Amino acid sequence: MATPTFSSTPTIIDSAESISNWGGDSFALESDIKIAGSTSVCCAITSTGANDVYVSGSWDFSSDVHLRLWVNTTLTPYVDIQSNNGIQIFLYDGSNTAYWTVGGSDTYFGGWKQFVVYTGNSPTSGSVTKSSITRIGMRFNNASRPKNIVNTWLDQWTYGSGYTITGGTSGDELTWGDIAALDSVSAYGIVSEVDGVYFLAGDIYIGNGATTTYLIDEGEVLVFKDVPVSTSLYGITGQGSGCHIAIDGGVISAAGSQNYRFDMDETNLTSFSMANKQIAQAGLINFKSGQSVTYCSFNGCSRITPSTSTFENNTIANYSGTDGALLWPGGTSVANCTFIANDRAVEITQASNQTFDALIFSSNTYDVHLNNGGSSIDVSKNNGSNPATYVATGGGTVTFVGASVTVKAIVQKADGTKIENARVFLPASASATGGLPYQASVSITNSGTTATVTHSGHGLSTGDYVVIEGASLVANNGVHEVTVNSTSEYEYTMSSSPGSSPTGTITSTFVFLYGLTDSNGSISMSRVLPADQDATGWARKSSSAPYYKPGPITGSVSSSSNTTFTAILSPDQ
Repeated sequence: MATPTFSSTPTIIDSAESISNWGGDSFALESDIKIAGSTSVCCAITSTGANDVYVSGSWDFSSDVHLRLWVNTTLTPYVDIQSNNGIQIFLYDGSNTAYWTVGGSDTYFGGWKQFVVYTGNSPTSGSVTKSSITRIGMRFNNASRPKNIVNTWLDQWTYGSGYTITGGTSGDELTWGDIAALDSVSAYGIVSEVDGVYFLAGDIYIGNGATTTYLIDEGEVLVFKDVPVSTSLYGITGQGSGCHIAIDGGVISAAGSQNYRFDMDETNLTSFSMANKQIAQAGLINFKSGQSVTYCSFNGCSRITPSTSTFENNTIANYSGTDGALLWPGGTSVANCTFIANDRAVEITQASNQTFDALIFSSNTYDVHLNNGGSSIDVSKNNGSNPATYVATGGGTVTFVGASVTVKAIVQKADGTKIENARVFLPASASATGGLPYQASVSITNSGTTATVTHSGHGLSTGDYVVIEGASLVANNGVHEVTVNSTSEYEYTMSSSPGSSPTGTITSTFVFLYGLTDSNGSISMSRVLPADQDATGWARKSSSAPYYKPGPITGSVSSSSNTTFTAILSPDQ
């Protein structure tokens, strides 16, 4: 068990170790019923007496603060419900009072409780000059007349946002149990444990850059409390050289509508890793290069900035907003992730083409938010990635491009012996929506041995093969390797100069494979294919011994995964 140290802790208003600053009724010290220190302050509150209890002093709260007041009372049956302003925290400036309702008999049932109020939230009633506070107190709006006996205990009132945690060593790391144990002694109320769940109520920093700190979280459940705090209060931040944080399993969430920051991108943070953690209702989430975030789920969170951390095998769901559930870092450090039911899943700010590696999108309003100032980009869909929709801020378009796949044919005898130097011809055999050309109508102009093909929206790349059919001139027909001139024109070289241009019903069809097999009996090509498409062709060996009869090759070529065909040839004696 490691021993943590707290710094930058809340400021003590009164520790309840004396009664000198307490006012509003008859006070005494109680040594048996307490939260921290040696005693608490106790009093009897009645509906006919002074129902306010307070500490006198001088405070400047012109910069708003979180008041944290420990109270234990048996008055709850007599206190109004919360909607009737049952329990209130107040500030008094010598002339005016402002009240904030924090509970009632329907929400508080006795026992020690730390009531919290943020002075930046509008008071339930009244107003006060926050720079000139002379009393901090509580009011119990009693509905009946409790007997005049000791019924209320007060202990350590503070104000502040949270604290910084340091300590632990490699092999004896701090745990949330260690932190909650010290907090229970110190009575800050920032981290507390109930039935194995750790409740958080502040801004928590781990590490300070001066003290080596190790924290390990093995499957803990952390919940930020639903108390009336500033919307920017809650957070867990790792910081400083010498700070090491390792998380494996468990949950981080927030009660009610609260959210929180989860910030691990501080420049000097030494090491951070997180796996198998469920993160829910977080605000901004930040990581940095060199960190590892794997097999985690992020549900209902604000934007995640992974930077170039290893961010893999994670699920991001239910983001609501106009940016993106994940700010795309570029490169391939984000991989094997799933995006479900997000308003906008991935926000891209880069002006260059990007590659998605095994990113699966389902039920998102938009899979991609392009926000790069108006530049159009391609997004390659590698390893089964399936983005389909996008929205652009400031212009630009996103073209989703299939991943590069390999199409291979293996030519062999029935016993499996591979056949070298077999000729393979595998053209497309049917049209496909968005696919490569199949019997597309074209026109051709010849100049010497160069044939220039006019073919609108052909989708070809330099180095592709097509089979030209139907031309009136024999030299134009056959299988040719093309050089692309534009999106509507390409050219190829003929074996002779026909002297004129062809006529007729001329068609062009994409050829997946054309050539001779290698020593392993195979021939292949790799390229991005825009769609699945059927192909039918053949393999044969008739130019040199041993000779083989033609064998058919037929099937569908996949645009998302590698496709291998096998042709079985019989000897031709």
